[in-house]
Amino acid sequence: MIGIVVPVKRLQQAKSRLSGFLEPAARQQLVITLVRHVINTVYRSIVSQSIPARIWLVSPDPTLRDVTDNKQKNKKESQIKKKKEEGKLKREK
Repeated sequence: MIGIVVPVKRLQQAKSRLSGFLEPAARQQLVITLVRHVINTVYRSIVSQSIPARIWLVSPDPTLRDVTDNKQKNKKESQIKKKKEEGKLKREK
């Protein structure tokens, strides 16, 4: 098994070089969008290659916890949906 660490600084400090172009709220939303993109890309890569791995998002910002919690929730919901569909297929045969 491999471990993949995605480090992210506090949202208030992130993407500070864009401060002349974006308001703080827009920069924070950009970081959240980028974090979701990175996690989804890594997840798809490990799934498509059947690599046993864990993804850790490391950040002092509690707001980012929701990003990973939603990913885990969606993953569990997908697994449940898949199991239900497999059960239906088995019963139909």
